[in-house]
Amino acid sequence: VFVFFFSSRRRHTRCREVSWARRCVQETGTTQSTWDIEQEMADNPYVKRILIAEDIANQNVEMAQKAKMERLAMERLEAQKEIDKIRDAEEKLYQEAISKEWGTGEELKEMEKKTAVEVKEIKQQYAENKGKVIKLLVDNIMEVDLELPEVVKGNFEK
Repeated sequence: VFVFFFSSRRRHTRCREVSWARRCVQETGTTQSTWDIEQEMADNPYVKRILIAEDIANQNVEMAQKAKMERLAMERLEAQKEIDKIRDAEEKLYQEAISKEWGTGEELKEMEKKTAVEVKEIKQQYAENKGKVIKLLVDNIMEVDLELPEVVKGNFEK
């Protein structure tokens, strides 16, 4: 967790303790101008040490962030490799299950040949019987029985 303190002073910092120390030093010289305080602080060896410590802390934070990003990138790559390995294993299992259910490629080709022969036979039978079926339908439509059924005549006994 990073804490940011922004002030109207010369520098901003991420390090809370350094900011606090800098503020304490700056608040002790309230009667002087800001420029005088900064000049006096620049000459003060303790302030210089604090500023150096602040720079080192900022560098350490940046290095830690870079290391974290590199570690995340490496973990992401390793996770992707593992996902690919699992995906390949699952694909292999799937292909094995498909080949068990549907057979090998040769069996599938044999089934396709049989199906094509059966479809050809059905089309041939259709062509042979088409004329017969049309003749049967026309004959049944054209042949009308002119005799009235017994029920229509009112003879319900038969």
